[in-house]
Amino acid sequence: MNVLLWVLQILGALVYGASGVMKVFMFDEVSADVQSFGPKNGS
Repeated sequence: MNVLLWVLQILGALVYGASGVMKVFMFDEVSADVQSFGPKNGS
């Protein structure tokens, strides 16, 4: 059981790290579809 928890923790860390890397290096492509990242219209 202890080994299973370590494996799940490592997999979770890898997924979390991959998500962070994708957000940092692919921000322009990801943010192109999100309108709230664009310029503000009426402030």
